[in-house]
Amino acid sequence: MTDEPQGARQPSEEELRAALEEQMKRITVKDVLLQTVITLINVSARKLGLAGDEAEKDLAEAKSGIEGVRAPTALGRANRRS
Repeated sequence: MTDEPQGARQPSEEELRAALEEQMKRITVKDVLLQTVITLINVSARKLGLAGDEAEKDLAEAKSGIEGVRAPTALGRANRRS
């Protein structure tokens, strides 16, 4: 017996490619920048010790993550003005 629901199957490589192509048609650079900023903020928070365990704390990594947020947010502000 499998863990898949009855009648479910794995999509073929062609189906996966077609789905990715559809997603790429719809996604915007703004979407990607926003998701990148959110990811950097979340990782930086963990590296600051605000989440996770103490072993994850790494202030140099947190600083890099915070600096990494600056460029996309500056780009976003510039695009709003134009």
